[in-house]
Amino acid sequence: MKKIKTIAAGRPFIIYGSGLLLLLLLTYNCSHINRGLAGMFSSIYPSATFIIDTDQKLVALTIDDSPHDQSTDRILRVLDAYNARATFFVITDSTRGREHIVRRILDAGHEIGHHMTADTPSIRLETSRFKDRFTHGDSLLRSWTNVRWFRPASGLYNAQMSTYLADRHPRYRIALGTVYPLDAAIPSSGFSTFFIKHSVSPGSIIILHDGAQRGQRTAETLKRVLPYLKQQGYRVVTLTRLMSAASIQSSSGSVSE
Repeated sequence: MKKIKTIAAGRPFIIYGSGLLLLLLLTYNCSHINRGLAGMFSSIYPSATFIIDTDQKLVALTIDDSPHDQSTDRILRVLDAYNARATFFVITDSTRGREHIVRRILDAGHEIGHHMTADTPSIRLETSRFKDRFTHGDSLLRSWTNVRWFRPASGLYNAQMSTYLADRHPRYRIALGTVYPLDAAIPSSGFSTFFIKHSVSPGSIIILHDGAQRGQRTAETLKRVLPYLKQQGYRVVTLTRLMSAASIQSSSGSVSE
């Protein structure tokens, strides 16, 4: 029986972990390292999803910092061209005047997640401020749909945050990721493409970014990565779909289409 592997942090933890290490090992098949790190921490940090243990060729695509006036639509067009689905982590302050873009994301069969109200590192917020901003963002997102995924802004969180979510917002899971090409820091679609191709494995969670030039690069990266993943037999799905598939596999040994 398969076990869903998860990670959480009881102290500030760089959730896009292993990225810097993997930069030093580009000539190696990085997927083994990613899965090894996830397995090592899963029993210690059980409250956040980092990778899903499944034999099915499914990977979750996540896009941070949506919506954006130009780049989000371009990303959506690329996803549609390859019949791929994604979880868009929304910065709620960015939705003002862009409500139609959020609706377009949902109407296209994707899902949205909570990425706080602003692109300010969540770890720097006092606990009371974090609670206030999280609640405000949650209220806005629920006006569109029932959201279940949370990713802290800038990828850092602490025990107080995870305890608060467990106590007051138990439907949320903190979503991390194993395949992060550091696209927020390295402005190269070519590097992101190479990194993803050499890091992906069944159950991987891919992290890319929306917004201005980052979003344009993500669209270019997806143009290169999605046909490759399809050729390799992978389906690109939302976090919820990946989690559901793993749960079905755990109980029955197969995934229904």
